Amino acid sequence: MKLKFSQKNDKVDVKIVEKDNTEIEFSYVKMIDRIYNDESIEEPIIEGDFSSEEEYSILSLISEMSKNVESIFQRTEEDILNSEASK
Repeated sequence: MKLKFSQKNDKVDVKIVEKDNTEIEFSYVKMIDRIYNDESIEEPIIEGDFSSEEEYSILSLISEMSKNVESIFQRTEEDILNSEASK
């Protein structure tokens, strides 16, 4: 799952970038669906009038989300393997 952040004249727009590079309107439901299906979060695309502090904040947030998502799916896979081994 990849997000695109754009800013022009203090207006911030967020899109979800599909695997074929098409962009769809952001919604939390769509974002969660993409995270669940992709099992990862890619580095975002950042365009426009963001300050360096804003860019850093976005990158930090996405990085933290990515670590958490990877750990959730890693635990899920480990739980499946452990439950199958105990049968």
